[in-house]
Amino acid sequence: MNLSASQPDFLAAVAGEDSGLGQEVLLQEPASIFDRPGFGSVAFRRSITATLSGLPGVGGPGEDLSIGSAGSLARHAYQPAEWNSVHSGSSTITSDEEGEVEESGYASLERFLIAWGLAQYVHKFKDEQIDLDALMLLTESDMKSLGLPLGPYRKLVTAVQERKQALSHPGPIIDTAI
Repeated sequence: MNLSASQPDFLAAVAGEDSGLGQEVLLQEPASIFDRPGFGSVAFRRSITATLSGLPGVGGPGEDLSIGSAGSLARHAYQPAEWNSVHSGSSTITSDEEGEVEESGYASLERFLIAWGLAQYVHKFKDEQIDLDALMLLTESDMKSLGLPLGPYRKLVTAVQERKQALSHPGPIIDTAI
């Protein structure tokens, strides 16, 4: 009886007969798509080429593109000025200073309002030029004049009272384990 390699001969194996398949065929691992020679270059060449061709180059077509080459290092060291700084009028603020400027502005107020679920009212405080320090100085009548609905108004009053209490009685600072 002739059988293909995919059809095992169970009856012959039980009877102790030789199935005709060599020992090397039985010990082979099943084929995989990753074992095909040249598969990687065929499957991935198009996507890598498209990705690399879309990147802007500094030099000409003869530039060496290997990692760590002089051309590669020069290309990575060069960054346009508009990526490193924000131009405002005649002064230039670097990206490090930009975070400090934003921090001194309304970022702390935004975090405070977001923590209390009042993020949608940030624009009202910015329109009135109220930062977090100014918010702590407002009286209840000042807050009422902002025109907030009753629910958000009560949240804001409670948040300000809790912050004032926390600042007046900070408590001990202890290390914690994560």
